[in-house]
Parts: sequence; structure tokens; C-alpha cells
Amino acid sequence: MTKLSLKELIGALCLVSVASCAPSLLWVGHNPARTNRFELRHNGNQFWVVQRVSVKGSGIFERKSAAFDEVYLEHAKWNPKRQSLAFIARRAQQYVVVDDLQTGASFDGIGGLYFSPDGGHLAYSAKRGDSWLVLNDGIEVARAESIVDLPFSFSPDSKRLGFAVVRGKCAHTLIDGALGPCVSNVTALALGNTRKADLILVKRQVESVLLHEEHEFALPNLKDFSLDPVFGRWAAVVQEGDSQSLLLSGQGVAQASKVMRLEFSPSGALSYVIKREDGLHAVIDGVEERGFMDVGGIVFSDSGKHHAYVGQEGNVAIVMRDGQEVARWSAADGLVFSADAKRLAYAARNGNSSFVVCQDKPYPFDVVVETSLAFTADGQHCGALVGTFVGKRLSIAIDGKSVLPFDSAEFFGAAAEGAAGLSQLRPWVRAEMQRYVEPHNE
Repeated sequence: MTKLSLKELIGALCLVSVASCAPSLLWVGHNPARTNRFELRHNGNQFWVVQRVSVKGSGIFERKSAAFDEVYLEHAKWNPKRQSLAFIARRAQQYVVVDDLQTGASFDGIGGLYFSPDGGHLAYSAKRGDSWLVLNDGIEVARAESIVDLPFSFSPDSKRLGFAVVRGKCAHTLIDGALGPCVSNVTALALGNTRKADLILVKRQVESVLLHEEHEFALPNLKDFSLDPVFGRWAAVVQEGDSQSLLLSGQGVAQASKVMRLEFSPSGALSYVIKREDGLHAVIDGVEERGFMDVGGIVFSDSGKHHAYVGQEGNVAIVMRDGQEVARWSAADGLVFSADAKRLAYAARNGNSSFVVCQDKPYPFDVVVETSLAFTADGQHCGALVGTFVGKRLSIAIDGKSVLPFDSAEFFGAAAEGAAGLSQLRPWVRAEMQRYVEPHNE
């Protein structure tokens, strides 16, 4: 039977177990909106993928791929713009990319798959003989001895493609067909809509160097790095003696014993965590907030204008929103904003009691899966995957009430596959909630 780790499948697909399915059905997945169902089927030694599309008012339409000796869904990529799936398959000793169920050319091997932001282009690397090729929309755009193990980069407008190749003893960027200078390695690449906005982190011997426009920034003893291609900015932490310095697009903005967790928000604001004598502080767009023993992951609203995280003080978890304390619990996690950022939800615990908290209102449950919290599109309803100790049942609770049954075997079966199903529950719960509330609002 085909091994299905499915680790990289989905920003994309929401997985379900197939333990109770028919013998010919090996795996089932859905797109986040739950309108497309994908099935991996087999007959003897042949495998193929079936796509079943649900169209409101028109029923279900079915399509299927060609048959293969093996299908590798662990590297599959979902294209949300075209509502299609791309994956790698094998016939005999040749490998192909199947995009929207259409089979591409055959190769001796295939690397990662990369969709452009607008979903209109698919790029990947492929091995043929002693050479590695890069293909964009099935057309060869480069050939080299090998491809640097670095994600391909499309520009935000999807018109430009960049990657790195090895030729001789050199690594080079290859952007829009133009070969970059010889360096020891290329470690980060982010394309802007114009060449002046490109950000490239390379190594020359052992030193890291940032290339931007016609400038070079030496980054000796580099400890952390983050790129923001949309706004053309970068941040780096370098070690200087006993302290660390934070550079924002080449300008020093902070210094401390430790600076970590660099991240740009959707609005381009830089966030990070800094260590002071009184503890760890979150810094958002240059504003340093109060200190804690520990600071959890910083979560931003869709606009990037609002943020939240959990700060730890001894045995107390403090929920922070936009720099202000909003609640104290024994533990809290899974923070998420509604689309309009007016509401915040998270999972919390006091002693042995668990809660779904929506805009400061707690709803008690035996078990709350913190990675599943979500809002409906209008932000009016909050839900999560919850469970009961009695009967060991799971369900989707909306606004504090369990309304959608959920098969526990389905959930635990997916997790046992090594499918990283826990991290993919939020879009699935959101879609199920949306499907439930829409008819009730009519």
C-alpha cells in the first residue's frame, strides 16, 4: 500500500480518516471550503485521484486523473485560486507532475511544487539524466548540476520567478533568467514586483551578506533573519560580543542579551521578542510591551493592525491584546481574530476545566482542541472542535453549543497518519461552521 505521510499537504487540504471506507479507497481529503472532495483510489497495483466537486443547486460533478504505479500525496499542493490539486506520481521509473488532474512530462525525479500567489503558475525542479531542470508552467526555464535546497520565490504580482542553482563550485540566484554572482550558498530569497525590491541572503565563505538593490549588508555572526517581500524590508539579529543587535533594513533598532522570533505582520510591522533583566518582552512595530517569564506566539489580525499573545507569569497565563491585559487563566492557547478583528477567541483552562473563550465569554467543555478555534466569515459566530469524557465523543461547538457531530475515529485516524492534522483543523472547522450557519440565517 502507498505510504501516505501527507505532511505538506495543505495550507490546503483538511484530512479525514479512511478506516471505514471501501477497500479501494485509500485516502480522502477536502479543500478548506469543503466543496471539493479528493479521493485516492486503487485497483491492484494502479492508483489514481478522483475529484468530486459539489456545486450548489447543480449536484456533484466527478473527474479523475490517469492511473499510476504510485501517487505521492505527501508533497501535494492545493491551489486555492483554481480550486485544484497538484501532486507527484510515478509510472515505472519515471515521475510526473499531475496538476488539476492533467499529467505533465516524465522525469527521473521531481523536487518541490510551487504555485504563484495568483495560482496561475506552477514551478518545480526535475531531474533528467545528470542535470536538474526548472520548469514553469511545464516550460524549461533553467538547467543546472543541481538546485539549491531553497523554496522557489514568486513576486507578489506572480509575474517573476526566482530560485538558486549550483554550477561548478558556485551557487547562483537565477531571477527572470538572469544569473546572479558566484557565492558559497543562497540561504533566503524573496522577490518584489521589481528587481529593486528583491531581497537575497547569501553566504560568501562563512559570512552572511544581504543583497538589496545595489547595496550589500554584511551580517557577521547572524543569529536570526526575516524577509518581508511585500513591503521590501528585512530584519536580522547579529551577535556582537555578549549582546545581540537587531537591524531593520540595515538600521540598528534594538540591542539586548537576546533578540528572537522575528516576524513581519500582514501590514509590514516587525514583531519580535527581546530579553531584558526583568524577563521577555514582545515588541510590536517598535513598541515594547510589559515583561513576562515567557511570551507565546504573537498572532495578528488579517489586516495586521491588531495583535495578541499569551504571556506567562509563574503559573498564570495572561492573555494580551494590543498591549493590554484581557484575561488570566491557568493556561491559554490557540488565539484567533475574527476577520474584522473585532473579536478574539482562544482556548483556556482553569485547573481541570477547559473553555472556549469568545470575546471574553467562556464556554465550558471537557476537552477543547486549541488549534481548531475559528470564526465564521462575518465574525458573528465562534466555534471549535470539542470533546466529552463520557462516551469520548468529539463535536463542533458553535457559540458554546455542540451542534455538529464529529467521529472521533475520523480525527484520531488522521492524526495517526502523521498528517499534521491538528494544525489543519481551523480552516476545516471554519468551513463546517459556515455550511451550518448559512441555511440557519436564511
